Amino acid sequence: MVTIIIVNWNSGSQLQACLDSINQYEINLVCQIIVVDNGSYDGSDAAVEGKPKVKLIRAESNLGFGMACNIGAAQAKSEYILFLNPDTLLYRNSLSIPIKFMEDKRNNNIGICGIQLIDDNGQISRSCSRFFSLNIYLSHILGIDRFFPQFGEQMTDWDHKTNHMVDHVIGAFYLVRRTVFAELDGFDERFFVYFEDHDFSYRAKDH
Repeated sequence: MVTIIIVNWNSGSQLQACLDSINQYEINLVCQIIVVDNGSYDGSDAAVEGKPKVKLIRAESNLGFGMACNIGAAQAKSEYILFLNPDTLLYRNSLSIPIKFMEDKRNNNIGICGIQLIDDNGQISRSCSRFFSLNIYLSHILGIDRFFPQFGEQMTDWDHKTNHMVDHVIGAFYLVRRTVFAELDGFDERFFVYFEDHDFSYRAKDH
């Protein structure tokens, strides 16, 4: 079973659509959905209050993404935690397939799993990246990655249609073993927004 953590900040109707997609397709795998609201003023928090399996935590102010995720994760008791962006939608098998993959004993050394992301136009969107390095930075500055994408950070040289070991899974759908998240003390809250997931991936791989 999995606990889904959603950080909300003025997500409008997207948050409700996200919750509806979970209920429609994968609710049987979910023990709890924790929405941490970072001081929204658009009423999106109130719209989900009292929903089945949903626990709403109001932070009253914008604490940042990493801290809000940690607050939600502290409430999780399940084997897996899924950090899910409020502007995403789950579909049939969006959870069942990655959980089955993680449950396979051959994958016991894998701490984080992502899935193929599809954008509004039905196109495969970038869902992973390489770790930052001086060589990748120089490749981007000099434009080398435009001609040789295997030297770039965004992994555009891979079609994202098959399973692949990667450095970093993009945080829009970030499935983590709860034990790994606890061992690494969660996201580094010094990152207010952006790169906290990249930092966690780096520490997880090192661990």
